[in-house]
Amino acid sequence: MPPLEAWKKVYVGYEFVADVHNVENCVGCHGGVAGVTDMALAHEGVVRDPLEDAEWADSCRVCHTETGRVAETSLHQNLNGYLTTLEARGADLDNPVMQDAFENHCDDCHATCGQCHISRPTALGGGLLKEHEVRSIASMKDTCAACYGARVANEYQGKNEGVEASVHWVEGGMACFECHEITHYHGDGTEYAHRYDGPPGVDCLECHLEAEGERSDIVEHKLHEGKVACEVCHVSGPYKSCYNCHVALNDEGQPFFRSEESKLTLKIGRNPLKSEDRPWDYVLVRHVPVAPDTFAFYGDGLLPEFDNVPTWKYATPHNIQRATAQNQSCDSCHENYELFLTADDVAPQELAANASVIVEQVPPIMPHPGLETYEIPQACVRCHPQAAQENWELANDNVHALNYVVEPAGDVIECEDCHGPDGNFDWTVAGYDADEASQFIWTGHPPTTEIAYRDKPGWLGVLVIGLGIGIVISVVVAVALQSRRSKTG
Repeated sequence: MPPLEAWKKVYVGYEFVADVHNVENCVGCHGGVAGVTDMALAHEGVVRDPLEDAEWADSCRVCHTETGRVAETSLHQNLNGYLTTLEARGADLDNPVMQDAFENHCDDCHATCGQCHISRPTALGGGLLKEHEVRSIASMKDTCAACYGARVANEYQGKNEGVEASVHWVEGGMACFECHEITHYHGDGTEYAHRYDGPPGVDCLECHLEAEGERSDIVEHKLHEGKVACEVCHVSGPYKSCYNCHVALNDEGQPFFRSEESKLTLKIGRNPLKSEDRPWDYVLVRHVPVAPDTFAFYGDGLLPEFDNVPTWKYATPHNIQRATAQNQSCDSCHENYELFLTADDVAPQELAANASVIVEQVPPIMPHPGLETYEIPQACVRCHPQAAQENWELANDNVHALNYVVEPAGDVIECEDCHGPDGNFDWTVAGYDADEASQFIWTGHPPTTEIAYRDKPGWLGVLVIGLGIGIVISVVVAVALQSRRSKTG
């Protein structure tokens, strides 16, 4: 975000003088010397953010006792996300060299109460939100977007060129707190290892109950429930990935970092955090900027177990739409190698780190790759009614009769489409080995024994039905005549 003019960072309006938060007066929160007129003397011992100073750390907790208690465990304050990942990569945080690196480049990324409710975050240059007014609801623009602007805010509000914003922003104008409840900011008393520790903070199905597999009228929801995260099908387009961050100090001893230019990517990977709370096989992933030599300025080998954690990490982009390029048809995703994170997408030196997320076999179009004469999965579930439960048993033995009409009406599945030597069905892609596949290839096709699944009978069926009705009528007439003769005889 652009820096504020210096006077805007410190101006205190008259409204604050009468505010309940001024009971302690300036000295009560920030320190300094009261009752003097000399500016230098008055400012002795002043602390910019009292909540970052151990002596003044309880300033807010005096009144906001419970909120202050749980905030100590909030990832916004304790930086466990950084610590967990660095330790997993082998960083020794007891090493004074690594401690210096962390304090210079990571420690400012946390936020105190004041950095959300009074000023912009220190990491973004600070500056009062509005004349020292203490805001009960933090500013979405100057607080949330200030820290999460490059990724989340740009995705959510459609600021990435050519990528549609979230429907929740465009049509609903929803602020962050309408999905993210207060415990996501202040914490809930649990000390989480990272932001994806525990159940998902935002569950799409809490608002979209009709999309739950068993309740949904959409076949794809039933087929993918518990296997594919919602964002995979409903992200509106690419989102930002960053690469190769390196930190250092300049000649004046001020910390800085450099990284390669970010790229917009959309990649589906295997779920590295699979659990009961996150059961999906496939999730979205994005590249994070860490590199094996990120801290090389401070020394060699400070991340000796770098490969323990992926550089393509579990992601939940915020540019969500109902209709997207991925959910237009089955082959929008299936067999679409551009969408899936394969070994070709990963830098050679990062292959080991990303073994848990790389997709080794891109899902084929199942169960009929290559057939384009009917719509799937609508036609699939007519032949295989238990497909949603991964049961591909046929509805009956003769479901693929020559006269079986699928949707759209008029397109017929003929035996040779799947079983002929030149058929366009790949049995090996469908999961059969070569020997099994050879048993499905016929030069002559077996005769059909009955008509299957016709909405209207064919001409032969009409003839048979008519003949049957004629026979029944003849029998009834004959019986009636015989009975009549018996009575009159």
